[in-house]
Amino acid sequence: VGDRFPAEVKLAIIQTLSKLLGKGGPMLRPFLPQLQTTFVKALYNENHGVRKCASMALGQLIVMSTRVDPVVNEMCQGAVSDAPNVTDGVRIALLDALKLVLSNRGDKVGEAYVNKCLDELPQLLAHADEFVRKNAAKTIAAALKLVKEEDTHDRIIETLVGPLKSATDWAQGHGICACIGAALVTTPFAMRAEPEVVGCINVLLKDDNVMIRQAAVDALAQLLIAQSKGEHSDDIGITDQLTQLLGMFQDSSGDIRHRALLVFKSFVKKCPGAVRDQLPVVAPALIACVRSERNITERCLVYAFELINRPETLKAFTSSRPSGVDSATIKQISEYCKRLVSRGAAEESDSEDVLEF
Repeated sequence: VGDRFPAEVKLAIIQTLSKLLGKGGPMLRPFLPQLQTTFVKALYNENHGVRKCASMALGQLIVMSTRVDPVVNEMCQGAVSDAPNVTDGVRIALLDALKLVLSNRGDKVGEAYVNKCLDELPQLLAHADEFVRKNAAKTIAAALKLVKEEDTHDRIIETLVGPLKSATDWAQGHGICACIGAALVTTPFAMRAEPEVVGCINVLLKDDNVMIRQAAVDALAQLLIAQSKGEHSDDIGITDQLTQLLGMFQDSSGDIRHRALLVFKSFVKKCPGAVRDQLPVVAPALIACVRSERNITERCLVYAFELINRPETLKAFTSSRPSGVDSATIKQISEYCKRLVSRGAAEESDSEDVLEF
């Protein structure tokens, strides 16, 4: 795809090559090296559409490729380069494509190149651009998943916990916090087993910077999901971290309060029944938010009380008369949930999930 072509033509060419890959599959294997060069080069294009399409096409191609290490090396070097042609947009495209390669073909990436990503990409967690930090966080998390089990603890401490303790710049704190949240998605059991990771999240929830607190709220929700999964769910951890999240409903920032409700909704939607035993604490905290955040609070109540699929949850809550909740509050919660059901609010579509799974 020559430089003489305008962006629209380059985009059309890459889209066509991508469709050919989808239809031709293994038959195009002899052309993979040339296609790989074409797509990687397009990641440096100044046009956002061209870069995005090239990233997606590279994700398709890499599934059929037998030599993954060279492209990992090239994109990692490009992402941290200070070259004039590496703009923030190009850097984001390189990180996005690298994440796709690590996620889709991680089993073919050599240990040396995984370590290269983990050694070099963390510097981008302190980058001035928010989206560079967030994309770097996701890419590092994808690389962490490929680390040998016996080395995971050391890598988590070296990449996340250690630098966070010594961070003096708010941007670095934000980037590392975003990376903790992303790593709780890719390596949930290793991350939740690290007491220092949990401690870092709790400290960051109290940070003065709103962006850091927001990233910490997201990470806290991912920690709750990790603690709720599988046979080894952590009931004590869930109780402690849920208390932290409910506390964020009263944060001084309206943006944080709204975000905390959004991630709580995503958590209870992803893990139905996870807060069933905690409803005496959860329900009053939610009812207190109805006046200021009615729509999102109602969705939280729908999922927390499982109003769609398990009506007995509400019945059990009201009949048990939990200690610490007065009868007037129990009645208010019960009547409000029943009104949600009667007006069909429990059945309304809900597509706003702010967490990645």
